[in-house]
Amino acid sequence: MNAVEVRALPVELMISDVGRRMTALALAALDEAGLSEGGWWVLGALASVEDGLSLVDVAHRTALSSSTVTTVTEQLAERGWIERRRAVDDRRRVLVAITPAGRVVLGQARAQCEQAFAAHHDALSSEEWQQLTTLLGRLHAVAGAAVPQAAP
Repeated sequence: MNAVEVRALPVELMISDVGRRMTALALAALDEAGLSEGGWWVLGALASVEDGLSLVDVAHRTALSSSTVTTVTEQLAERGWIERRRAVDDRRRVLVAITPAGRVVLGQARAQCEQAFAAHHDALSSEEWQQLTTLLGRLHAVAGAAVPQAAP
């Protein structure tokens, strides 16, 4: 698709097309780091908390189904990137937490993604990136509010 054809698309289709292309780049970068897309989301959610999360909380934070979270956490645990532990306040609850090895893999995956996206960053100025980020943030909030959330 050339530049003239792209400009003829409605903005929603342009956003969708850019999203698909960027997702393909990200997935290739994650694959190089040895991480699945689900693993990326789960490790990212766990890296943002100190004491771990329940699987229900992981599913809620990542917008992944509970069955996907279960499968992904099993794979991550087998690789030593997360660990399961009992909650201190309620020994019946099981939490999952990122390990130091998981933090290393997540850092490598982030670096791979940054490298994959580097050429795209040169296409816009810093001001343009800030403007795009602001506008997409607003669209993201509106789109998120318009989509019914699955029950946890």
